[in-house]
Amino acid sequence: MGQQAAFLPNKEIKAEARPATGAGGLARLNTQSKISGQTGGNRRHVQDTSYFVGLLSNKINAITTEIDKLRIESENIVTESKRDKKMERKAKNLATEVQLLEDSLADYNLAADKGRSGVN
Repeated sequence: MGQQAAFLPNKEIKAEARPATGAGGLARLNTQSKISGQTGGNRRHVQDTSYFVGLLSNKINAITTEIDKLRIESENIVTESKRDKKMERKAKNLATEVQLLEDSLADYNLAADKGRSGVN
């Protein structure tokens, strides 16, 4: 190594001084693949399960929150639907009452007109 790159330190780094990945190092990965019967390494090994458990917990919490929001929205829709039906019945009853009162008023107006004109 006559010429070093500018980004490399000037002192020599010993590979033995640096820890390998995880507690078991690279040998642990090979052992796990032999234990599981894999040779191609096409399957992903989870080194830190707590990370993935945390991700799943976050997703579960988000889904639970969304379910709660949807449940509240559904309850509001049911309540509004009941209120709307009640108001429709009330409006129909009031429309019927208005029609009866208009008919009664027309009868009174007809009687008043007959009384003023002197026709029996």
